[in-house]
Amino acid sequence: MTTPDLSVTVMVPTYRRAEHLRSCLLALSRQTRLPDQLIVVRRADDLGTRLVLGELAGMIDRPIDVVAVTEPGVIHALSAGLAVAFGDVVALTDDDAEPHDDWLERLLSHYADGRVAAVGGRDIQPMSASEPVAERVGVIEPWGRVLGWHHLGGSPVRDVDHLRGVNMSARRSWWRIDERLRGSGAQYAFELDTCLAARRAGERVVYDPDAVVDHAHAPRPDDEPRDEPGFDERLDRVHNETYLLLKWLRPPRAVAALAYGLLVGTRATPGPVLVIERLAAGQPPEEVMNNAAAGLIGRYLALATLIRAATQPAWRRERRLPRRDETTASV
Repeated sequence: MTTPDLSVTVMVPTYRRAEHLRSCLLALSRQTRLPDQLIVVRRADDLGTRLVLGELAGMIDRPIDVVAVTEPGVIHALSAGLAVAFGDVVALTDDDAEPHDDWLERLLSHYADGRVAAVGGRDIQPMSASEPVAERVGVIEPWGRVLGWHHLGGSPVRDVDHLRGVNMSARRSWWRIDERLRGSGAQYAFELDTCLAARRAGERVVYDPDAVVDHAHAPRPDDEPRDEPGFDERLDRVHNETYLLLKWLRPPRAVAALAYGLLVGTRATPGPVLVIERLAAGQPPEEVMNNAAAGLIGRYLALATLIRAATQPAWRRERRLPRRDETTASV
Protein backbone atom coordinates (compact mmCIF):
# COMPACT_ATOMS: atom_id res chain seq x y z
CA MET A 1 0.00 0.00 0.00
CA THR A 2 1.52 3.33 -1.10
CA THR A 3 0.82 6.42 0.96
CA PRO A 4 1.56 9.94 -0.27
CA ASP A 5 4.00 12.21 1.53
CA LEU A 6 1.37 14.10 3.53
CA SER A 7 1.29 14.94 7.21
CA VAL A 8 -1.80 13.81 9.10
CA THR A 9 -3.55 14.92 12.25
CA VAL A 10 -6.00 12.59 14.03
CA MET A 11 -8.61 14.32 16.16
CA VAL A 12 -10.79 12.68 18.84
CA PRO A 13 -13.52 14.75 20.54
CA THR A 14 -14.55 13.23 23.87
CA TYR A 15 -16.78 13.76 26.89
CA ARG A 16 -17.10 11.52 29.95
CA ARG A 17 -16.29 8.24 28.21
CA ALA A 18 -12.79 7.86 29.63
CA GLU A 19 -12.46 4.07 29.38
CA HIS A 20 -13.64 4.06 25.77
CA LEU A 21 -11.19 6.88 25.05
CA ARG A 22 -8.35 4.84 26.55
CA SER A 23 -9.06 1.99 24.12
CA CYS A 24 -9.35 4.41 21.20
CA LEU A 25 -6.01 6.08 21.90
CA LEU A 26 -4.22 2.79 22.42
CA ALA A 27 -5.58 1.62 19.06
CA LEU A 28 -4.27 4.80 17.46
CA SER A 29 -0.85 4.14 19.00
CA ARG A 30 -0.73 0.79 17.13
CA GLN A 31 -1.30 2.25 13.66
CA THR A 32 0.98 1.03 10.88
CA ARG A 33 1.18 4.67 9.83
CA LEU A 34 1.29 6.74 13.02
CA PRO A 35 -0.29 10.19 13.02
CA ASP A 36 2.01 13.20 12.94
CA GLN A 37 -0.26 14.87 15.45
CA LEU A 38 -2.86 13.44 17.84
CA ILE A 39 -5.45 15.83 19.26
CA VAL A 40 -7.98 15.08 21.98
CA VAL A 41 -10.67 17.71 22.49
CA ARG A 42 -12.18 17.41 25.96
CA ARG A 43 -14.58 19.44 28.05
CA ALA A 44 -12.93 21.50 30.78
CA ASP A 45 -15.07 19.88 33.50
CA ASP A 46 -14.35 16.28 32.43
CA LEU A 47 -12.05 15.10 35.21
CA GLY A 48 -12.22 11.41 34.23
CA THR A 49 -10.87 12.11 30.77
CA ARG A 50 -8.13 14.30 32.21
CA LEU A 51 -6.98 11.47 34.50
CA VAL A 52 -6.94 8.91 31.68
CA LEU A 53 -4.92 11.23 29.47
CA GLY A 54 -2.41 11.63 32.28
CA GLU A 55 -2.11 7.85 32.64
CA LEU A 56 -1.60 7.36 28.91
CA ALA A 57 1.16 9.97 28.67
CA GLY A 58 3.79 7.37 29.53
CA MET A 59 2.22 4.60 27.46
CA ILE A 60 1.91 6.25 24.05
CA ASP A 61 5.08 7.00 22.14
CA ARG A 62 4.10 10.50 21.10
CA PRO A 63 2.59 13.56 22.75
CA ILE A 64 -1.16 14.14 22.84
CA ASP A 65 -2.27 17.69 22.16
CA VAL A 66 -5.16 18.30 24.54
CA VAL A 67 -7.65 21.05 23.76
CA ALA A 68 -10.14 22.02 26.47
CA VAL A 69 -13.52 23.54 25.54
CA THR A 70 -16.28 24.87 27.76
CA GLU A 71 -19.24 24.61 25.38
CA PRO A 72 -20.95 21.34 24.42
CA GLY A 73 -21.30 20.06 20.86
CA VAL A 74 -19.15 18.57 18.15
CA ILE A 75 -19.07 21.87 16.25
CA HIS A 76 -17.27 23.61 19.13
CA ALA A 77 -14.95 20.62 19.51
CA LEU A 78 -14.08 20.57 15.81
CA SER A 79 -13.52 24.31 15.77
CA ALA A 80 -11.14 24.14 18.71
CA GLY A 81 -9.30 21.10 17.37
CA LEU A 82 -8.86 22.43 13.86
CA ALA A 83 -7.45 25.64 15.33
CA VAL A 84 -4.33 23.73 16.39
CA ALA A 85 -4.23 21.01 13.71
CA PHE A 86 -1.26 21.20 11.35
CA GLY A 87 -1.70 18.07 9.23
CA ASP A 88 -2.27 18.25 5.49
CA VAL A 89 -5.03 15.73 6.21
CA VAL A 90 -7.18 15.78 9.34
CA ALA A 91 -8.80 12.47 10.31
CA LEU A 92 -11.66 12.22 12.77
CA THR A 93 -12.95 9.38 14.91
CA ASP A 94 -15.16 9.00 17.97
CA ASP A 95 -13.97 8.28 21.49
CA ASP A 96 -15.96 5.02 21.50
CA ALA A 97 -14.28 3.74 18.33
CA GLU A 98 -11.16 1.60 17.94
CA PRO A 99 -9.46 1.97 14.55
CA HIS A 100 -7.94 -1.18 13.05
CA ASP A 101 -4.15 -1.11 12.81
CA ASP A 102 -4.06 -0.19 9.10
CA TRP A 103 -6.90 2.37 9.32
CA LEU A 104 -4.86 5.52 8.88
CA GLU A 105 -2.58 3.99 6.24
CA ARG A 106 -5.60 2.98 4.15
CA LEU A 107 -7.24 6.40 4.43
CA LEU A 108 -4.06 8.21 3.44
CA SER A 109 -3.35 5.95 0.45
CA HIS A 110 -6.28 7.46 -1.47
CA TYR A 111 -4.87 10.99 -1.24
CA ALA A 112 -2.28 10.10 -3.87
CA ASP A 113 -5.01 11.30 -6.24
CA GLY A 114 -5.02 15.09 -5.94
CA ARG A 115 -8.75 15.19 -6.77
CA VAL A 116 -9.60 13.38 -3.54
CA ALA A 117 -10.85 15.81 -0.90
CA ALA A 118 -12.14 13.37 1.72
CA VAL A 119 -11.86 9.67 2.57
CA GLY A 120 -13.74 7.52 5.06
CA GLY A 121 -14.54 3.92 5.77
CA ARG A 122 -16.66 1.41 7.62
CA ASP A 123 -17.60 1.53 11.30
CA ILE A 124 -18.46 -1.93 12.55
CA GLN A 125 -21.26 -1.62 15.10
CA PRO A 126 -22.55 -4.21 17.59
CA MET A 127 -25.49 -5.03 15.31
CA SER A 128 -23.48 -5.11 12.06
CA ALA A 129 -22.94 -8.89 12.01
CA SER A 130 -26.68 -9.58 11.88
CA GLU A 131 -27.43 -7.14 9.06
CA PRO A 132 -26.92 -7.63 5.30
CA VAL A 133 -24.21 -5.84 3.36
CA ALA A 134 -25.47 -2.57 1.91
CA GLU A 135 -24.99 -2.13 -1.82
CA ARG A 136 -25.53 1.64 -1.67
CA VAL A 137 -23.55 3.62 0.88
CA GLY A 138 -23.25 7.38 1.45
CA VAL A 139 -25.61 8.30 -1.39
CA ILE A 140 -27.90 11.30 -1.79
CA GLU A 141 -30.63 10.33 -4.21
CA PRO A 142 -31.71 12.77 -6.96
CA TRP A 143 -34.80 13.75 -4.98
CA GLY A 144 -32.77 14.42 -1.84
CA ARG A 145 -33.17 11.31 0.30
CA VAL A 146 -29.95 10.72 2.25
CA LEU A 147 -28.73 7.11 2.53
CA GLY A 148 -26.04 6.23 5.06
CA TRP A 149 -25.30 2.56 5.79
CA HIS A 150 -21.56 3.25 6.15
CA HIS A 151 -21.40 0.53 8.82
CA LEU A 152 -22.63 -2.07 6.32
CA GLY A 153 -20.66 -1.22 3.20
CA GLY A 154 -18.71 -3.91 1.35
CA SER A 155 -16.37 -3.94 -1.62
CA PRO A 156 -15.44 -2.18 -3.80
CA VAL A 157 -13.85 1.15 -2.91
CA ARG A 158 -16.18 3.75 -4.35
CA ASP A 159 -16.92 7.45 -4.67
CA VAL A 160 -19.78 8.58 -2.42
CA ASP A 161 -21.63 11.76 -1.56
CA HIS A 162 -20.95 11.81 2.17
CA LEU A 163 -19.12 10.07 5.03
CA ARG A 164 -19.64 9.50 8.77
CA GLY A 165 -17.66 11.44 11.35
CA VAL A 166 -16.68 8.30 13.29
CA ASN A 167 -14.50 7.25 10.33
CA MET A 168 -13.70 10.26 8.20
CA SER A 169 -10.76 12.29 6.98
CA ALA A 170 -10.40 15.31 4.71
CA ARG A 171 -7.69 17.59 3.48
CA ARG A 172 -7.47 20.33 6.06
CA SER A 173 -8.45 23.00 3.56
CA TRP A 174 -11.76 21.24 2.91
CA TRP A 175 -13.03 20.99 6.48
CA ARG A 176 -16.14 23.14 7.04
CA ILE A 177 -17.58 24.23 10.38
CA ASP A 178 -21.04 25.77 10.24
CA GLU A 179 -22.15 27.15 13.59
CA ARG A 180 -25.72 27.43 12.33
CA LEU A 181 -26.29 23.71 12.92
CA ARG A 182 -28.67 22.86 15.75
CA GLY A 183 -28.22 20.38 18.58
CA SER A 184 -26.69 20.20 22.02
CA GLY A 185 -24.20 17.41 21.46
CA ALA A 186 -23.77 15.36 18.31
CA GLN A 187 -25.13 18.05 15.96
CA TYR A 188 -26.35 15.52 13.48
CA ALA A 189 -25.21 15.61 9.82
CA PHE A 190 -22.28 18.00 10.37
CA GLU A 191 -20.25 15.79 8.00
CA LEU A 192 -22.44 16.81 5.06
CA ASP A 193 -20.96 20.30 5.11
CA THR A 194 -17.44 19.15 4.28
CA CYS A 195 -18.42 16.36 1.91
CA LEU A 196 -21.01 18.28 -0.12
CA ALA A 197 -18.74 21.32 -0.38
CA ALA A 198 -16.14 19.09 -2.00
CA ARG A 199 -18.68 17.36 -4.24
CA ARG A 200 -20.11 20.71 -5.36
CA ALA A 201 -16.59 21.73 -6.42
CA GLY A 202 -16.12 18.52 -8.44
CA GLU A 203 -13.74 16.86 -5.96
CA ARG A 204 -13.87 13.20 -4.96
CA VAL A 205 -15.20 11.79 -1.68
CA VAL A 206 -14.04 8.17 -1.29
CA TYR A 207 -15.45 5.32 0.82
CA ASP A 208 -13.04 2.45 1.53
CA PRO A 209 -14.81 -0.40 3.36
CA ASP A 210 -11.45 -1.88 4.39
CA ALA A 211 -10.56 1.26 6.39
CA VAL A 212 -12.33 0.03 9.50
CA VAL A 213 -13.07 1.19 13.03
CA ASP A 214 -14.91 -0.89 15.62
CA HIS A 215 -17.67 1.39 16.91
CA ALA A 216 -19.07 0.54 20.34
CA HIS A 217 -22.01 2.98 20.11
CA ALA A 218 -21.59 3.92 23.77
CA PRO A 219 -24.30 6.02 25.46
CA ARG A 220 -23.95 9.77 25.14
CA PRO A 221 -23.64 11.40 28.58
CA ASP A 222 -25.35 14.72 27.86
CA ASP A 223 -26.83 14.33 24.40
CA GLU A 224 -30.08 13.13 22.87
CA PRO A 225 -30.82 9.39 22.97
CA ARG A 226 -29.03 7.78 20.03
CA ASP A 227 -31.85 5.48 18.94
CA GLU A 228 -35.00 7.08 20.37
CA PRO A 229 -34.75 10.85 19.87
CA GLY A 230 -37.46 13.11 21.25
CA PHE A 231 -39.31 15.91 19.51
CA ASP A 232 -36.54 18.51 19.79
CA GLU A 233 -33.85 16.07 18.67
CA ARG A 234 -35.88 15.01 15.62
CA LEU A 235 -36.46 18.66 14.75
CA ASP A 236 -32.74 19.46 15.05
CA ARG A 237 -31.74 16.49 12.88
CA VAL A 238 -34.19 17.44 10.14
CA HIS A 239 -33.06 21.06 10.31
CA ASN A 240 -29.38 20.23 9.92
CA GLU A 241 -29.78 17.74 7.11
CA THR A 242 -32.23 19.91 5.16
CA TYR A 243 -30.20 23.08 5.63
CA LEU A 244 -26.98 21.49 4.39
CA LEU A 245 -28.70 19.91 1.40
CA LEU A 246 -30.18 23.29 0.46
CA LYS A 247 -26.81 24.93 1.03
CA TRP A 248 -24.79 22.69 -1.29
CA LEU A 249 -27.04 20.95 -3.81
CA ARG A 250 -27.57 22.71 -7.10
CA PRO A 251 -30.90 24.57 -7.24
CA PRO A 252 -33.00 21.92 -9.07
CA ARG A 253 -31.90 19.18 -6.68
CA ALA A 254 -32.26 21.47 -3.67
CA VAL A 255 -35.86 22.25 -4.62
CA ALA A 256 -36.53 18.53 -5.16
CA ALA A 257 -35.00 17.70 -1.76
CA LEU A 258 -37.18 20.24 0.03
CA ALA A 259 -40.31 19.12 -1.81
CA TYR A 260 -39.59 15.45 -1.10
CA GLY A 261 -39.02 16.20 2.57
CA LEU A 262 -42.22 18.18 2.90
CA LEU A 263 -44.40 15.67 1.01
CA VAL A 264 -42.83 12.30 1.85
CA GLY A 265 -40.36 12.90 4.65
CA THR A 266 -38.49 10.09 6.40
CA ARG A 267 -39.34 7.18 8.66
CA ALA A 268 -38.50 9.32 11.69
CA THR A 269 -40.24 12.50 10.49
CA PRO A 270 -42.95 11.58 7.97
CA GLY A 271 -44.56 13.97 5.52
CA PRO A 272 -48.23 13.65 4.44
CA VAL A 273 -47.60 10.62 2.21
CA LEU A 274 -45.95 8.60 4.98
CA VAL A 275 -48.39 9.92 7.59
CA ILE A 276 -51.25 8.31 5.67
CA GLU A 277 -49.26 5.09 5.36
CA ARG A 278 -48.40 5.03 9.07
CA LEU A 279 -51.96 5.73 10.18
CA ALA A 280 -53.28 3.04 7.84
CA ALA A 281 -50.79 0.60 9.37
CA GLY A 282 -52.25 1.27 12.80
CA GLN A 283 -49.49 3.34 14.37
CA PRO A 284 -50.64 5.61 17.23
CA PRO A 285 -51.98 8.86 15.69
CA GLU A 286 -50.45 11.05 18.40
CA GLU A 287 -46.97 9.60 17.79
CA VAL A 288 -47.28 9.87 14.01
CA MET A 289 -48.49 13.48 14.10
CA ASN A 290 -45.87 14.48 16.67
CA ASN A 291 -43.07 13.13 14.45
CA ALA A 292 -44.62 14.78 11.40
CA ALA A 293 -44.74 18.12 13.21
CA ALA A 294 -41.04 17.85 14.13
CA GLY A 295 -40.20 17.29 10.46
CA LEU A 296 -42.36 20.15 9.20
CA ILE A 297 -41.01 22.65 11.70
CA GLY A 298 -37.43 21.45 11.17
CA ARG A 299 -37.66 21.94 7.40
CA TYR A 300 -39.25 25.36 7.81
CA LEU A 301 -36.46 26.42 10.18
CA ALA A 302 -33.85 25.04 7.75
CA LEU A 303 -35.21 27.24 4.98
CA ALA A 304 -35.15 30.23 7.34
CA THR A 305 -31.53 29.44 8.30
CA LEU A 306 -30.57 29.20 4.64
CA ILE A 307 -32.13 32.57 3.84
CA ARG A 308 -30.34 34.25 6.75
CA ALA A 309 -27.03 32.59 5.86
CA ALA A 310 -27.26 33.54 2.19
CA THR A 311 -27.20 37.23 3.09
CA GLN A 312 -23.62 36.86 4.36
CA PRO A 313 -20.76 37.31 1.86
CA ALA A 314 -19.09 34.12 0.62
CA TRP A 315 -21.10 32.02 3.06
CA ARG A 316 -20.60 28.85 1.00
CA ARG A 317 -16.95 29.33 0.19
CA GLU A 318 -15.49 30.30 3.55
CA ARG A 319 -13.52 27.59 5.31
CA ARG A 320 -14.45 28.99 8.73
CA LEU A 321 -11.31 27.47 10.26
CA PRO A 322 -10.45 29.39 13.45
CA ARG A 323 -7.05 30.82 14.19
CA ARG A 324 -4.63 29.09 16.50
CA ASP A 325 -4.96 29.96 20.19
CA GLU A 326 -3.35 29.01 23.47
CA THR A 327 -5.62 26.09 24.39
CA THR A 328 -3.16 23.30 23.63
CA ALA A 329 -1.10 21.42 26.20
CA SER A 330 0.95 18.25 25.86
CA VAL A 331 0.24 15.46 28.31
